[in-house]
Parts: sequence; C-alpha cells; structure tokens
Amino acid sequence: MILQTVTIEKMAFGGAGIGHIGGKVCFVPFSAPGDVCTIRIKSEKNSYMEGELNEMLSPSELRVIPPCSVFGDCGGCNWQHIPYDVQKKQKQEIFSDLLWRSGKAERSWILPIIPAPDPYGYRTRMQFKLRYIAGIMHIGLYRSGTHYVVDIPDVCQIAREPINLLLKTLAEVMSGFPEPDKLPQIDVTVGEKDGTALIFHYTGDKKEEITRYIKEATCEYQSTTVSLQSGRKDSLERISGDEYLIYSIPDLHDTKSETINMTFTPGGFSQVNYPQNQAIIKTVSRWANLSGTEKILDIFCGNGNFSIPLANKAGSVTGFEGYAPSISDAERNCRLNGVTNALFRCCDAVV
Repeated sequence: MILQTVTIEKMAFGGAGIGHIGGKVCFVPFSAPGDVCTIRIKSEKNSYMEGELNEMLSPSELRVIPPCSVFGDCGGCNWQHIPYDVQKKQKQEIFSDLLWRSGKAERSWILPIIPAPDPYGYRTRMQFKLRYIAGIMHIGLYRSGTHYVVDIPDVCQIAREPINLLLKTLAEVMSGFPEPDKLPQIDVTVGEKDGTALIFHYTGDKKEEITRYIKEATCEYQSTTVSLQSGRKDSLERISGDEYLIYSIPDLHDTKSETINMTFTPGGFSQVNYPQNQAIIKTVSRWANLSGTEKILDIFCGNGNFSIPLANKAGSVTGFEGYAPSISDAERNCRLNGVTNALFRCCDAVV
C-alpha cells in the first residue's frame, strides 16, 4: 500500500487531525497539530480521505504523553495526546467553524469555552462493554469502529473514583456468572457524593436465575442500586438498592438555601460531568435574566435538570420528555425542592 506524507494543521470534531493531500482534506486519528507523518489511506471520497498513522516523521511540540496505557487502542478517548489548553483552543475553532458553515455566525459572536475544573476523573456514567472469549471475561470499551473489547488495565482515567473502585470488583462478580456470553454490557453511574448504580444488560432467557445470582453476588455492595435490563429500556427492573441517585446544584436565587438536590433514576439521562453541569445551568440562568413572569418550555427535559433550578424566578415551567421514569424524577424533584409552578408531561416533542 502506498504511503502518503501529511502535515497536520488542526483538529476536527471527533479528535482526528486535519491535513491536506493533493488539495483534498485528510482526516488522521490520534494526530496533533504540527505533526509531520506518513499515513495509509483507509478510504477516499470525492471531497476528503481518511488515513491512519504509519510513522511519525516529526512529532508536534504540542504532544504530551497520554495518561492512559491503552489510549489509541481503546475507543473511549481521542484527545489525551493533546494538552487541555490546546484542546480548548481547537474545540473553540471547531465550534466556531460549525456555526459559521451552518448559520453564518461570526466568530466574534462566540464566547470563550468555560473550562472544566479537571479533564480527567469527571465522568459519572460509564457503559462498560463485556465479551467472553475462551473462558476469559473482558471488561472495558470497544476499540473504535469495532466490537472488540479493550480491557481497562487498572483504572479508566476519565471515570470518577467510585466507578473505578467498583470496576475492580466486577471481575469477581463475573467469575461465576451462569451465562457470561449473554452479558454484553454493564452500566455504572454514580451520584455526586454517595450512591452508585449498576445495570446488567442480559440477553439470555434465564431471567429469574440471573436475577438471583446478581442479587447474591452484589449483596455486599454498599450504597449501590442494582438493576437488570433484559431488552429495551422499559424492561429495566431494580433488583436491590435505592430507587434513585442524588446530585446537587447551588441555588441560583435563594441565598438562604445552599443547594438544590436533584434525583434521577438509574437508566434515565443525567449529565456526565457535575461541575460542568453547574456551569451550564448558571450560564442559562444568566442569559435568561428571568423577572418572575416568564413561561419556561423545557423540551427533552429529563429530570428537570435545567428548568427546576430556574422555576423560582419564572412564572411557570412546562417540561416534555419521552422517557416516563425521567418525568417521575422531575415530579419528585419538584416535591423535594418545593417547586409548585412546574408541570411535566411524558410525550414526544412535536414541531
């Protein structure tokens, strides 16, 4: 196969570097701005091509050593080889380019990115893939573009500590699993302070036996909700533990109250980065500049994550969401926080 030499100019959405070969855009995963490298062309279209790194002729001065030992093999991350300050600049450019191409929004209109407090150890929810081969259970994430499971060697660098602690014990739970080839995925979610949720995805037909095994195998897990999903989302059944997880949001309006406590049911949507979730809510509140008479419409409202913190400064809140358990979460969050001017409905959003 013929090799091509390319200089990487900038980053693209999804983490691939962008260069040009013969006037055509070329996307190269795991490259960095300033890299000069040889690549193999994997595919070519009319306006662009995709390549894979073959040899680094001159590595960019921007490169750093990724903290994860399986970075580049595991498909969970694609920016770890670039410093966070450079990531922010590149992502700002990507976002600005997108808005200019789609809506002719001037770059001067785009505000700077609000940086995360920590680019690692932030994810509150992980979907670990499982594959049972030759008597060995592999737990990790898919290699990009495949269903090959790359084992997490020690810890996942982007996951919160409670998730990694739980991950270390899951191998023991899996060691005696009755049908290891019928368990493709385990979801792990953590609350802000206490509480963890496990969802075992099971594709076999021995549901009662598997439920008993999981209940016994996880009985010593403290503050952990354990559920089994045997089909679509509506098949989710709680085996043990609390009904919901909790996270907090600083009260945006009432100085007498330090926080708003928000709950969500395992399986429902929640933001994966709690500090950045707070930053988004504060930004929405500042931009809305509510006076107390407005009517807030929250489409795809989930558990009321955005609208409930704003409710005390609005005339009313109406939320729509297609997943019924999330509507129950939103209604519970209203009761917990004394919100009486919000109405949530389980239905599709129709334009």
